[in-house]
Amino acid sequence: MSSRSFVAIIPMKPLRDVKTRLKGILTPTQRATLSVEMLKIVVSALKKVDLGAIWIIGGDNLIKTTALALEVDWYEDLSGNLNETLNNSFHMAFKSQLIPMYLPSDLPMLQSQDINGLIKTSRNGNIFTLSPAQRDGGTNAMVVPYNSSFSATLGYDSFLRHQKQARDLGLESRIYSSTGLSLDIDIREDLETFNHLKPGFVNAIIGDYKAPPFM
Repeated sequence: MSSRSFVAIIPMKPLRDVKTRLKGILTPTQRATLSVEMLKIVVSALKKVDLGAIWIIGGDNLIKTTALALEVDWYEDLSGNLNETLNNSFHMAFKSQLIPMYLPSDLPMLQSQDINGLIKTSRNGNIFTLSPAQRDGGTNAMVVPYNSSFSATLGYDSFLRHQKQARDLGLESRIYSSTGLSLDIDIREDLETFNHLKPGFVNAIIGDYKAPPFM
């Protein structure tokens, strides 16, 4: 079994470009604030787990400043394409003798036990492991075995694509599901779900939030 450490890889966009599907519901400042606060939640959960490193990739100067304040590594995104950025980060992890673990930055329910469960399911990084998003067939976490030739193809229905690619590569794969890893925030329904699970928390982050009526 591998004794290598993990690196958590969290890609970020510039804050002007975050949560665009919440336009008309949240102001640009609210969307940026929500994104930064969710990033802090994710990093806080990761720092409670014994990992080798935490990398935040991309974003802007405020994201860089936030990463440094959280005492994690920040790297510039040189590609501007999420999947290319992530795959470059996988190779960078391999060169550093680390096992890459992808996580998005918008998991407001994430806790350390979710990360530990993901690691345990992956047999400490030896088995390709996926966590599904709550909708759209997306992928909300991945553990990629050391020196695998696997390539991320995040987006709609990526969970099935990633499973198929693992089969094609002859990689044993497993699925780990938890509330903390499945619930992200992209659209109004996600925001309402989170507001229900943690009453008052959204208002504490972004001010007086009132959901618009459903059309």
